[in-house]
Amino acid sequence: MYMDMYMHMRAQVLIYPCTNPDGWLVNDECGFWRAEVDTPQVRSLAFGVERLRTGPAFVTPPPTFLCASSVDWVCPAERDAVPCVEATRRAGGRVEYLVGDFGDHGFGLKRLWATPCAKWLAGVGFGVEVSVETKEEEEAEEQTSSMIN
Repeated sequence: MYMDMYMHMRAQVLIYPCTNPDGWLVNDECGFWRAEVDTPQVRSLAFGVERLRTGPAFVTPPPTFLCASSVDWVCPAERDAVPCVEATRRAGGRVEYLVGDFGDHGFGLKRLWATPCAKWLAGVGFGVEVSVETKEEEEAEEQTSSMIN
């Protein structure tokens, strides 16, 4: 039942995301140090990229918290974060965008983004106990209570 309480809530947290797949299938650009670009696994990453970009196939994501560093040279905010934020907002989606000089790509868990993210997650219902018991669960709980008493 614990997992069932949260199954209806959906959100995503993207930290230094790579949302622009243009270089994913180019050996010198992809950054896959242990994978060959021509493998089915890597090629599958490019499937459906039109859903990530503004246009008729764009899929509005669930509520999103997105954090990017203005000095990230691997996934520059202008190339990866900004288009994602703009497309989401244009489509009427909810996005909280935090950008600043947080360090290079892979800057990790830092209070300067983790604290606002935790507050944002609470604002969309994560970490807040929500009762979604079904009638059957309520009846089962009543039967168990009557057996104990």
